[in-house]
Amino acid sequence: MQTGIKLSAYLLGLGPVLAFAEDTTPASPATSSTAATPAADTTPAVEQTPPPSVAPPLPIESTAPAPSTAPPSAPPPIWSGDLAAGYVKSSGNANASTLNVKFDLDWKSDPWENLLSGSAYKANSNGDSTDEKYSIGNKLLFNLNPDDYLFGQVNYDDDRFGAITERYSGSAGYGRHLLHTPTQTLDMDLGLGANRTREQDAHRFKSDVIGTFDATYIWKISANSQFKQTLRTEFGPSNTYVNPISELKLTIIKNFFAALGYEVRYNSDTPAGTHHTDQITTINVGYTFGKQPTTAPP
Repeated sequence: MQTGIKLSAYLLGLGPVLAFAEDTTPASPATSSTAATPAADTTPAVEQTPPPSVAPPLPIESTAPAPSTAPPSAPPPIWSGDLAAGYVKSSGNANASTLNVKFDLDWKSDPWENLLSGSAYKANSNGDSTDEKYSIGNKLLFNLNPDDYLFGQVNYDDDRFGAITERYSGSAGYGRHLLHTPTQTLDMDLGLGANRTREQDAHRFKSDVIGTFDATYIWKISANSQFKQTLRTEFGPSNTYVNPISELKLTIIKNFFAALGYEVRYNSDTPAGTHHTDQITTINVGYTFGKQPTTAPP
């Protein structure tokens, strides 16, 4: 049909017009055989600048204290004690100067602690004994907490020339650590028990129910000196016995020490012709072991 139309146009003299119209008619996308080519990008390339380098953050200095590198302190020794010997002078029911031996042995393993102590005095004149005293005691403690403790104790005293020649006693009770600093300690306790005593020239023992009051005070004066005061008291219907002991100890070198001691033994009820009070002064040299170094006061 299109061919007939073109032929009629040429016959009528419209051939040039028809040719111009064909040239200006856009090609249909379905009949176009060549795809349009995109224009080349003539924009100049922009050089990319790398971002500025950022310094890493400085580490923050910790204000917490550095952990200690010192080794942990050693636990207190289980066993410790003193052994001493020296000169003794006694007055009261016996007046004599002689030698003496005494010891203290402590065992500690929390919450338990055991204190064993003893002493011996003996004097001779012309082959005859003029003074003879032996004492031994043991005290077992159970610490309920850092301040309170329970205890049980037994004591034996043999004084051949004293108003009370023999004394056996035992008690149990409650105590308290009243003072416990690097330089000072103070312990006091109260107990209930019984004793058996025999007076001089008597052949039979007397038995009593007793109350007890004991105290121990220690003052570490310096790195080389220490003062110790103990008090033992037994009170009952028949007699009251009071036994304070004062001791000043000075370190000589390392574990060796010198000690000056003063002891009083008082009985309220004594046989006729005997003294109520005996006094004992000692000057000893001794050896200590297993104890922590004394802390000097600030």
